[in-house]
Amino acid sequence: MTPETTRDTEFVFRRLGESFPQFLADLWAALPLTLVVLTLLLFAARIAAQRYYSRGPGAGPGKPAPIVRLLNGAIFLSSATCILWFLYAFYQRDTAQIRSGQAEGTPGESNPVLWYISVGVLFALAAFYVAVQYLRDSRSIRWYWATLLALVRLSVYAILLAVFLLPAQQTWEKTEKRSRVVVLLDISPSITQVSDEVSSGGPRTPRTRIEHLIEFLTDEQVQFVHRLLQNNPVVVYAFGTRLDETPQVMERGSAPWSRQEWEAFAHYDFRPFLLRGLSPAGQQALQNTTTPDWNGPRPPAGQRRAGPPQWADWATQWYARRDEGLSPNPQEPPKPLVAGLSPEDDAILRDNLRKLDRRIEVARAIVLGTNIPDAILTAINREAPNMTQGIIVFSDGRSNLGSDAVIREVRQRASREKIPIFTVAVGVERRFTSIAITEVQTDDVVTPDQGFKVAVHADGVNLAHQSVPVELDVFYLGKDARVTDLKDRQPDFTFNAQTHPRKEPYQITFTPGEPPHGQIEFEIDPAKLQQYPQGKILTEESKDTAIKKPVLKEGVWAVRARIPRHPDEVFPEAEHTRERLGIQVQQKVLRVLLWASAANREFQFLRTFLMREAKDKRVELTLLVQNDAGRSGQLTPNPEERLIKRFPDRLDLADRKVAPDEKGYNLNEYDLIVAFDPDWSEITQQQAEQLQTWVQRQGGGLIFVADRIHTAQLIRRGMEAGSQLNPILEILPVLPDDIIAVKIRAISRHPRRLYLNPIPGSDLLQLEEVDPLTQPSDKGVSPQDPVAGWEQFFTDRERYSKHPDYKVELFPRRGFYSCYPVKEVKPGAHVLAEFAEIDERGELARRPFLVTNNPAAAWRTAFLASPELYRLQSYPSRGREYYERFWGKFLRYMAAKRNVKASRGRILISKELRVGSLIRVQAQILDPSSRPYPLEGGGAISPKFSIWRIAPTSEQPELVEAGLPLQPKLSGNDFEGYYTGQVVADARKFPPEGEYLVRIEVPDSAGEVLQSRFHLVRANPELDNTTPDHAALLALASPFDTDLQRRVPERVRTLWSQQLPKDEGGTPKLKFTLDDRAPLSLIPDCFRAEEQSSLIRGPVNDLWDRGIQLPQQREDGSWWERNIPSAWSGKYLPVSWVMLVVISLLCVEWAVRKLLRLA
Repeated sequence: MTPETTRDTEFVFRRLGESFPQFLADLWAALPLTLVVLTLLLFAARIAAQRYYSRGPGAGPGKPAPIVRLLNGAIFLSSATCILWFLYAFYQRDTAQIRSGQAEGTPGESNPVLWYISVGVLFALAAFYVAVQYLRDSRSIRWYWATLLALVRLSVYAILLAVFLLPAQQTWEKTEKRSRVVVLLDISPSITQVSDEVSSGGPRTPRTRIEHLIEFLTDEQVQFVHRLLQNNPVVVYAFGTRLDETPQVMERGSAPWSRQEWEAFAHYDFRPFLLRGLSPAGQQALQNTTTPDWNGPRPPAGQRRAGPPQWADWATQWYARRDEGLSPNPQEPPKPLVAGLSPEDDAILRDNLRKLDRRIEVARAIVLGTNIPDAILTAINREAPNMTQGIIVFSDGRSNLGSDAVIREVRQRASREKIPIFTVAVGVERRFTSIAITEVQTDDVVTPDQGFKVAVHADGVNLAHQSVPVELDVFYLGKDARVTDLKDRQPDFTFNAQTHPRKEPYQITFTPGEPPHGQIEFEIDPAKLQQYPQGKILTEESKDTAIKKPVLKEGVWAVRARIPRHPDEVFPEAEHTRERLGIQVQQKVLRVLLWASAANREFQFLRTFLMREAKDKRVELTLLVQNDAGRSGQLTPNPEERLIKRFPDRLDLADRKVAPDEKGYNLNEYDLIVAFDPDWSEITQQQAEQLQTWVQRQGGGLIFVADRIHTAQLIRRGMEAGSQLNPILEILPVLPDDIIAVKIRAISRHPRRLYLNPIPGSDLLQLEEVDPLTQPSDKGVSPQDPVAGWEQFFTDRERYSKHPDYKVELFPRRGFYSCYPVKEVKPGAHVLAEFAEIDERGELARRPFLVTNNPAAAWRTAFLASPELYRLQSYPSRGREYYERFWGKFLRYMAAKRNVKASRGRILISKELRVGSLIRVQAQILDPSSRPYPLEGGGAISPKFSIWRIAPTSEQPELVEAGLPLQPKLSGNDFEGYYTGQVVADARKFPPEGEYLVRIEVPDSAGEVLQSRFHLVRANPELDNTTPDHAALLALASPFDTDLQRRVPERVRTLWSQQLPKDEGGTPKLKFTLDDRAPLSLIPDCFRAEEQSSLIRGPVNDLWDRGIQLPQQREDGSWWERNIPSAWSGKYLPVSWVMLVVISLLCVEWAVRKLLRLA
């Protein structure tokens, strides 16, 4: 909005503005005195000569004497020269001021009265002359002819005197300026797309910051804009990367914008612009069009409204139609762009469309960032001349463009122009809280009878020590299903407090860290699933075992973890989810090595059980017996068994082809080793280290059954410095004692009971299982009892309870007789069973009987203190069932961590990266023996990684970049096989918004590849950090200084002095927050209405020297326009009309005098 300027004209005599004394001085200065004197002398000479010759000899009528004629000529020439000289000199002096730029006289010199008097005197003299002349003429002609001639002559004199006064038209420009208030509205994505509200998951979508701001601006109770408009017009600018220099204006006293108008302005809705100037009928016709759809563009995913880029695309479609329907023939009317538009509306619409080009470019660019200082500075430069009362800036203050130098310039310029800047922070500075499910871990292949466990890992930013509920959905997808998304599928079963209650709630507690992390483990057990109607569809009855029990259906399974949105979390969805697809439930063959120094009774019983399992294709059994028969190969094997003569001496992870007889000597061929008091003297240090590596890095299970023959040498030799058996002791959960060195009582002649300590939530020690499809047995055994069956074996009682009778408590009917002593149970190990021993004083002493390492560890080993579990079979009718159930569960539990696929290493990489950042890859690569490769010399490797893009339209990934080097990474002085590398995520090579794979080919393998997936997203400085920058807004705000305090009412001054934030010097600053409406709503009280007007003299147009513009010939015009000759039509005659009038009057006078014989 520019100042209002009006133009006016008035008739003036320019001569009246000049100095009359100066005019007289010019006249006198222009008078050639020499010529005047000469002319007077010539006049005198002529009179004297005339008299002389009229009285002398020969005087009389006739021709004048030659001397008289000569004097007459001289008088004429002298008079003419004098007049011409006078006119030229006077013209030069009269126009000298005009040429020097001083057209008007200085104040005090102009005196119009003198001019009027002088002109009146001249006109009176002229009238006297005319009267005298025509009184004389009236003697010879009639009076009316004399009067006519006198009037014509007086008219000529009057016109000449009027022209002498220089009649002209003076123009004036009157400029009126009114004060205004400027509003700057931040429309960057951090305002229009970000919400600070925390939704409770209800139907209402959280409001964005711009919606919250518009709600304030249209609040009828606050009436913020209405109160601004009471005194001043409001000019609204949008800004983002820069200021949009095409503002919208709300005039003073007009109605404030509605919510729809604010939203259209903030989102660059071009529809009001296109409707501008159209008639109601034209607007209705335009609103009914569908090409492009008048309803506007569709909003992007995750947004409720289309933003400026989408509206720009929509407007581009309209802009492309601006010349549609125009004919090459200008005389032919164009076809309307929209059906139903009148020619006038169509012309207006086309004109609006032609103005869209620049607006479209602004809409595309303005949302690419935020530059608050530059926007304010531009607004000050534009509005400083317009009596701006103040600039109100609504923004979050978070600039990603510009510099601090501009902030200083803004403060200086605003102070110099005396324009206060009010900054209003939009957005809430809340603690950033987020939850992310990082992993859902489980085995790729699981067995139907054992079920599987699912570990859900999650990070909780700013949620340390807090707990969140977790639910797990289970899906059975069929035998050969290929499903890539579970979004539209209903789960077959859900683990939560309602469908599957348990003592410990399903929740994750985040432990402190960067970020805080937590995990929970779900157990998908077929026996437990059978207890629930929904779980029954996931199970079926086993078909290949003597003991019928529920097992999981074979086929493809999937799980989905769900964590509800935290109350303090800004997250658009109600839940966080992560899926784990491709879980294959099928019969998995367990590869077991039975290793014994001699085939004792426990060895034989377990061998028999495993042979039956081998017949059912559930176990591959290998035997190693360290006696003469075993070493010589004379041990008679069963068809389902394989014999080896020595302990495996290789850990080869490469899938090399070897002879069948040599296959058993590779530790990688086994999932579990059960060692029955082996002869440790036959184990080399290399074999011991390989066994340790196989357990700790490959997840192999080791069960060590101690006995009195060879176990002592393990502790004796293993405790020596540099012993080859140190690796064995390091992986065992206990430190065995030397049974020879310690004083130990002889083997008891009476059976002893075990005190059981099951793993929480595990049925590992459960011997008695009740079919969940039937009622509990008569014995009342609950299927939830984790130690069911043991007390029946010991005492025939249903459940254990401490018996007051000493003999009943310590001397059960059945039990075990020996227990190898343990020197120490290692920290974290879990004692599953304790042997009830009677010490020398006859008191109860509990000794570790069955111990496993930490159940949460990535590998598993166990220590069994006695080879007497076969005594379980002494329980009448059910002993064999108990024995096989225990070993079946125990063997599966110990082998559960075995993972051959990831045996040669792993890749660590962030799951989400941004374009332009570094893709940092860290990988552990192990040799075929699962050891780090050497750093130098022979055997050292130079691994490389490649990056592949998972194309959405192709099943095969596309290679993006290959041959990227990896460098070894040392941990202190140790090298654990880790290598690191990096590459810049250049958008030219790595298109954003895509899934990528990092692949590393494993050396010395048959095509084995390590790979990990990550997601690449666009870098968005605008949305990466949306926390309001209150410090920046405080720096941009003007101080609440004395000048401004004098302008505001007392109540405003008092409240703001107390509540406004202060800078480092203690000065209150005009910085507000949108949520604190009490001080914010007082801003309109600071502004008052001001007006200024100025009168500027414009150019002067002379009226006496104008030419004549002849009219254009027109058939439907006036008589003169119809009859003007074509040659004169529209012509301009550059001859002054005054001159023509004067000449015409003189011609009339001369003609009349001629006709009356007066000339």
